[in-house]
Parts: sequence; structure tokens; C-alpha cells
Amino acid sequence: MTVALEKNSNEIVHGSALRALDDEHIQENDYICPDDKCLMPATPCSYKESNQKASYFRYDEHSPECIVTLQQNSSKGSKRSTKDHFYSYIDELKEPSDRQPSSGIAKQNTSNNTASAQPNIEKGKASRYLEAAIDYYLDKTEEAVNRTLKLPKHPKKTYRSTFQLITDNKQYNSGHIFYSKIKFNAQLEEIDGYIKLTLLPKNNGKQYQLKINTSKWSNQKKNAFNLACSTSLENAKKHYIKQKKANKYPTEHPYIFFVAHNPIVSDNEFEVEHFEFVSLRYLPELHLPFNDRGIKKIVRTISVNKAI
Repeated sequence: MTVALEKNSNEIVHGSALRALDDEHIQENDYICPDDKCLMPATPCSYKESNQKASYFRYDEHSPECIVTLQQNSSKGSKRSTKDHFYSYIDELKEPSDRQPSSGIAKQNTSNNTASAQPNIEKGKASRYLEAAIDYYLDKTEEAVNRTLKLPKHPKKTYRSTFQLITDNKQYNSGHIFYSKIKFNAQLEEIDGYIKLTLLPKNNGKQYQLKINTSKWSNQKKNAFNLACSTSLENAKKHYIKQKKANKYPTEHPYIFFVAHNPIVSDNEFEVEHFEFVSLRYLPELHLPFNDRGIKKIVRTISVNKAI
């Protein structure tokens, strides 16, 4: 399963992020199913550096009322197969921090807490991992499109208004989740604490680039990101070669998603700092609902010379 609720912080943790956490943090925390009708224990798996399989959460069982159980039961007797995936509604993406709650009951300052301190799936949950919000939007687009999501330092917006596709010859506003295809055959650059990825869209004939500041990342975070990056780009390359041999266009692509407070640092460069605010995925062609709220509107003025 892709996510679990970390009891100590009362936040959703994405399974792919386990490799970026140190062993001590994982061992000191308890993880449970985020469905408030379940709350069964979750076991972190495949998060060691020696593991080849992607990290994830294992559930030995779910309660009969859990949405995972209900999905599995509804798929019985049909050709449709249902895996034990459950994508929580994320209503707040929190600023990543090195500080962790020491112990005990979850903090009571997020919008998803109830009087009983148990998670409430209807009101949404908080997470510092962009991956969790992406999972929810991609899997439940029709449900999510008009539900709200709050990004750090910005008022809440609908999911539709939050996710902004990067296109040619545009400048962008902060307070959005940006996404774009990336160039799979461009060499990955890592210079002076920055990783550079080349995006497919261009500005004035020059391709946009994403600068990822890794200077404050732990080795676990760097290794986790490099593994995700190399896996996605290699899959994209193999798919491209296969489609080209069959005289077909690619149908799957490597995508980058990221959150940046100051998205454009120059005409052709985006910059992001937090590991938790970057997600690289290999996906079928995306067709998310149209949004242009993240694009800067250019006001053109026309001067008129009056005859004297």
C-alpha cells in the first residue's frame, strides 16, 4: 500500500518516502491505515539501501469496514482486480521540517483533527509529502477536482486550481503544484549541490529547467531521489525505443511534479528545495482538468499619440 498515517505526527507518509527516512525515525514511529474505520497496523518495508524493490507499507489485514476491504469485496466475481490501494484526501500540504514531535498524541493544530483525536477521512488529512496529494488527484480526479488543498504560505484552493501544467512561453505564479514531462535522454546534471532536470516545454526556444537544491538533503534523500529518477528515465527510454520500432508514438512519459515558493528564478529556470516537494513519476499521458491560475497574466499597454 502506498500510504500510512504516522501516529506521532498525525500526518500521511508516502511509502516511497521511507527510503529517505533514517532507520531510527522509522523504528520510533507507529504507522496505521489512514481509514478511520480501520486503523490497523502498517509495517514499513523495503526501505533499506540494499533493497531493490521500491519501499512501501505492508498491511497484514484491514478491518471489515475499511475501504480497502470493501473495494476488494466489490471486485470479487468480476474481471476487474483491486489492489489494496487507498488514497487519502489530503487537504493540507505542510512545510517539511527536520523537527519531529517527540512522542505521544498527535498535535492538535491541523484541520483534520477531531475531538477524539482520531483521523477523520471526510475532512481530509495533512501530509508533508507531495506524493500523497498526487496519488489522490490522479486516482480520484472527478472527486478531487473541486475539493480544496492548502499549500504552505498560501490560501487553500481547489485541486483543479492548484495543479498547473507547464507549457511553452509562459511565466508562472507561486502557490501551485507544477507538473511537466521531462526530457528522458538529457544527461542528469549534479553541480554544486544542485540537480538539474530538463523539461520538455520551452520558453523563447530554450527548454525550461528545474534546479533542485539538494545541499541540505541527507544521503538517504539523495539516494532515494536518484533511484526514482534513474528508474523513471530508464523506463521511458525503453518505452520510446519499443514504440519507435513499431512506428508508434510514446504513450507513457516521465513526469516531474514540484512545489516551489518562488517558481521562476530566471526566464527558463524553476527551483525547488525540499525533497518532499518533488515527485518524479513514469505515467501514461496525463489529461488532468484544465487550469491556468498558475500562469502569470501579461497586460499589454498600447500608447496612443494624440495629434496637437
